[in-house]
Amino acid sequence: MTRRADAIASTMTLLAGAVAASVVLGIPALWFGAGYRGAAAALDTQAEVNARDAGRLVVANPRMWIYEQARLAELLERRAASGEAEARRILDLAGKVVAESADPLPPPTLQRRRPIYDAGVAVAQVEVARSLRPLLLETGLALAGALLAAALAFAALRTIPLRAVRHAYAALEESEARYRTLYGSMAEGLALHGVVRDRGGAAVGFSVLDVNPAFSRMLGGDAGALVGADGASLLGGALAPHVPDLLRVAETQEPHAFELTVAEPARTLHVSAFSPRRDRVATLVEDVTDRRQAEAARRQLQEHLAHAQRLESVGRLAGGVAHDFNNILTVILSYARALTEELRGEQRDHAEEIARAGQRGAALTRQLLTFSRKQVLSPEVLRVEDVLASFSRMIGRLLGDDVRLSMEVAPGVGRVRMDPAQLEQALVNLAVNARDAMPGGGQLLIRAGDAELGPAEAERAGLPAGPYVAISVTDTGTGMDAATLSRVFEPFFTTKPKGKGTGLGLAMVLGAVEQGGGRVGVASAPGAGTTFTLHLPRVPGEAARATPAPARAGAVPGGHGERVLLVDDEPQLRAAVRLFLTGGGYQVIEAASGDEGLAAFRASGDAIDLVLTDLVMPGTSGVALGRAVAELRPVPVLYMSGYSEEVASGQEALPPERFLQKPFEREVLLERVHRALAAHRDAAMGRAS
Repeated sequence: MTRRADAIASTMTLLAGAVAASVVLGIPALWFGAGYRGAAAALDTQAEVNARDAGRLVVANPRMWIYEQARLAELLERRAASGEAEARRILDLAGKVVAESADPLPPPTLQRRRPIYDAGVAVAQVEVARSLRPLLLETGLALAGALLAAALAFAALRTIPLRAVRHAYAALEESEARYRTLYGSMAEGLALHGVVRDRGGAAVGFSVLDVNPAFSRMLGGDAGALVGADGASLLGGALAPHVPDLLRVAETQEPHAFELTVAEPARTLHVSAFSPRRDRVATLVEDVTDRRQAEAARRQLQEHLAHAQRLESVGRLAGGVAHDFNNILTVILSYARALTEELRGEQRDHAEEIARAGQRGAALTRQLLTFSRKQVLSPEVLRVEDVLASFSRMIGRLLGDDVRLSMEVAPGVGRVRMDPAQLEQALVNLAVNARDAMPGGGQLLIRAGDAELGPAEAERAGLPAGPYVAISVTDTGTGMDAATLSRVFEPFFTTKPKGKGTGLGLAMVLGAVEQGGGRVGVASAPGAGTTFTLHLPRVPGEAARATPAPARAGAVPGGHGERVLLVDDEPQLRAAVRLFLTGGGYQVIEAASGDEGLAAFRASGDAIDLVLTDLVMPGTSGVALGRAVAELRPVPVLYMSGYSEEVASGQEALPPERFLQKPFEREVLLERVHRALAAHRDAAMGRAS
């Protein structure tokens, strides 16, 4: 340490002398140079200004200017803005003084001259001078300061070496202490390995030279026992396949990273290998088990989100198509019904076939609307055991003799709030799918019971924690692989042969259950059957009474000339509905928009007895028209639509008896009109009495 310190001290002494000399010579030179350049620039400017001023005098009196001593003296007496003492003279071309200022200047001086022109020809010159004595005095003071600064710099730099050496060695010891603290307290395992070579010098493996406590804890052993061990045997032999990579790191000194799985205990480790010097390899081992599990969970959530977004996009498309298709079906079914009443024989059969095809189309659009959550529902509080009992009585003929149906309904199972037709249709779709998955026959088991979902279970199911009713449908069929399972609820996806399925059955189940506030889960494996589980929110209260069935054909009372304002933006649909109404004994006034309908209502006075309007129209909507009509005069208003997002989402609370879902049968329309008019008359009589 002494020799090294002396060498550093000698070097710093030379450096200190060089710095001191630079200070002594450099500072005065810089000071004088800057002052000299500044004075010269100022004199150049003054000489130029005085030359221009004198030039104007010469131009004004080119022959006699030299005799205007008073004006020349006044020009030369002007002082610079800096206040420096200056001497000024005007000389002719021969160097003779024409005029001069009276300021004497102590030597040495600095002069600058500029010519005086007359018509572009120099006729004289101006000389401006300034004494350099003040600058020399300032330079002397700068030299004194530089000598003091040089002495201080030399002294400081001379004393730095020994202090620097002491500080350097202290810092080295502190760094080593910090390294040892970090080495011992870091959460990651760190091990240093030495390359083992055979007699020929070829690298054949590596041995452990040192490990930190974290590495020892990962291996469940003592650090002392690990030192000298074969590196390939570490981590239960999991490092053995990576020995060539680690030896390559030692040879090339290029870092390498990899992950490996340890069986006991099950962990995922991330290993970063680098070479601090030749024939040495350091491995930094990090336990990333929790991180990888979290990443897997995040990927699963992202897949679920993407799946939900795909379903939402297809649902919007399906809902829009169903809405337009329902308008078309209303027209088709209306005229098909009229033809069946007018025709006979084979032609009547053809008309009935058109009507049946239209009804199949209507059923398909109902499935589309249910999937897209645009179906207008009539939810009721239902007893699950009653729904399943009714379902079991009608499902037998769909399943066939080779499928055995079993039901296990827990006593006192709770009630749910859902559209009964939708719940029954969802169960039918699941049962039919189960039947098709068991071509050689099998068993279909339906279970129902109460379920309490805690926070963890509810989060997995995507539901709020709370009370639910769980309905499961289990078959012993062929089951599904993971790829099929991931797409099972996608609309139009089916594994059935062409012509055997639309791919909407399970999509409809999903839409109906989620519209009821629940979720659908599925578990399946090839050859192990499938289980669909519906979780529906459990609600208190008594079950709703059954809704009366619509009147059958011929049982609907006709009208007696009452006037109905029919509002719809589709001309063909207006014509079809008008055909129903006029055939039922009503008079019809048509309007092609909400604005036209409101104008017709205002113009009619008291002649209109009922308003039948489409919900979704350009401009004024059906709901807005109904409100405007109610403000003018209380008349019953019925609404119809292929679907309405407002009604389907519950934003507009329309009673079911005031809403007609397109396409509708003539009997349903006439019954709703008759009921609305009768209820209005009864209410009016009640107010009168």
